[in-house]
Amino acid sequence: CRERLINLTQRGYILGQVVLLNRMKLGLAMTGFVMIKMFEHAPDREEAMTEAFASMPEVIRLYRTAGEYDYILQVVAADTEDLSAVLTRLKSQAGSLCSFTTTMALEEIKNTTRLPLNFDEYGPS
Repeated sequence: CRERLINLTQRGYILGQVVLLNRMKLGLAMTGFVMIKMFEHAPDREEAMTEAFASMPEVIRLYRTAGEYDYILQVVAADTEDLSAVLTRLKSQAGSLCSFTTTMALEEIKNTTRLPLNFDEYGPS
């Protein structure tokens, strides 16, 4: 098993290993989703904005998307006051480049890192 993990890591299938923490026990009860719509696409300013977002520890996922919104962020916070402070910091990093829509999760129904792998006999080994 260990040799297989080493082989898959060397071949680039495994990027790293992590420990999954219970965010509720760590006092991070709030999950928010921030949808961002750009007013203008200025590549240098947009890159600086996304780098600033990515550097914030509360931002646990950051996607550039196609569709109604240009970016979607998943953020965690202790409570609504903490989430408000995170949103204020996000908005200060963005300046006048975009508009924000925020949705708070009421209940986490599924949260997994498992990928839908359906390898046959010729899949990674």
